[in-house]
Amino acid sequence: MTQFTKYPKVSILEGTETFLVAQNGAIKQCSIADIAAAAPNSAGVYPDVPLNRITIKRFSAQASGTVVATDNLEMMNRIFSLFFPCLINRNSQIVAYLNGDDTTKTIDGLAATLDDYSMPCMVRIGGYYRKYEYDAVTNTKIEKYSVLPVKGYKYIRRRFFPMYAGEVEEQGGKKILTSNAGKWSTQNLNIQQFHEYAKNMGDNFRAIAIQDFNEYRKMFFMWKRSYNSQAFYGITGFDWNKWNATANTQSGKTSVAQPYINGVTKTIKGMEGQLAEQTFTYKDGSTIKYKPYKFLWAEGFLAGPFWIRCSGALKKNHKWYVAKDINTCASWDATDDNHKFICDACKEEGYIMENFEDTMFPTQVGGSDSKGLFDYYWLNKTDVTSNFIPVVVGGADHGSSVGVSALYSGNVVSHSNPDTGSALASDDPTDTTPDGTVVV
Repeated sequence: MTQFTKYPKVSILEGTETFLVAQNGAIKQCSIADIAAAAPNSAGVYPDVPLNRITIKRFSAQASGTVVATDNLEMMNRIFSLFFPCLINRNSQIVAYLNGDDTTKTIDGLAATLDDYSMPCMVRIGGYYRKYEYDAVTNTKIEKYSVLPVKGYKYIRRRFFPMYAGEVEEQGGKKILTSNAGKWSTQNLNIQQFHEYAKNMGDNFRAIAIQDFNEYRKMFFMWKRSYNSQAFYGITGFDWNKWNATANTQSGKTSVAQPYINGVTKTIKGMEGQLAEQTFTYKDGSTIKYKPYKFLWAEGFLAGPFWIRCSGALKKNHKWYVAKDINTCASWDATDDNHKFICDACKEEGYIMENFEDTMFPTQVGGSDSKGLFDYYWLNKTDVTSNFIPVVVGGADHGSSVGVSALYSGNVVSHSNPDTGSALASDDPTDTTPDGTVVV
């Protein structure tokens, strides 16, 4: 067999030919009809066929956190090409593209300003299409993704995620939530304050929400082919009771959300990686080891040394609700028109069993560390009438118990501890397609 480029070209196509196609490193055959079947219709809508998507599958009861990716794997690279680190202004417009290999520089090689509050360090994510399916016969969860407008798929609107943990500072007489390097992230604030301080940055800003993080963690699934971030980053738990009583030697503060200053991972080349093992010393002289890491240019975001509070959902009267539109939600009352019911909450702590309805909120309990998601929840067992905010990512005192998502509801809306916090987020105002629009 010779090289493809040395074969003579076909002069006339009759419709009966069989082509050899190189796809994802393997030689496959297809016909003209197969290629035509993947083409869009007159409205520009593509059919839901393997050539137009990447599919991720996971058997719900399997012990491993591994997922299987099938169909057009090249689609994954096309989806990730939509994401990039950048600096945005207070109107949520991009003012500088950061170098994807070295985020201390702009895309043209100049030194990047990473500590200016008016230019948050962000990652743009979104602009793709997704469809969720559940096969009850095989108990398999199926996620389909595409950069193309495929029939039946939902559009995931472009948005900006924080590169660094949120820090509140005062500028122009207003407290604002930032995402900048070189800041100690103090987090002893309640969720309404985080939301208010995010809005003080500009009209398009908000505290990061459940809907945001759900999309982020799906990208982890796609890229790493696993639900268990700890297998990659070696996340370990901190003893928050010790940590809270220990003044950080560099910041001089006790209520810092991580044992390092924001931006410590900017020395890591590429979109992901870890630093060498670090040591944190408690007041009593005991120590703990940890490794700061980043994924998709976001620092310590999948789990680890601090909670990130999400403003997009809440619990009231022992039921979970989520904001219908995280961009316009202005009320924290789950019974108003801004929220929709998701599921009943749980009274106990433990691992979350997987189910076909949802993997973010627990509708079943009784799982274990080998069956169900690598998720963990801890709900208030007695006070079932207060509002609770679910929290995703890891915690300083439960970092070793969670994976790529977790729920923590020990604190009511009006309270926050030093190990909880929030991060800045924004929607891309240049994307005018509503989030969740279904292609028809």
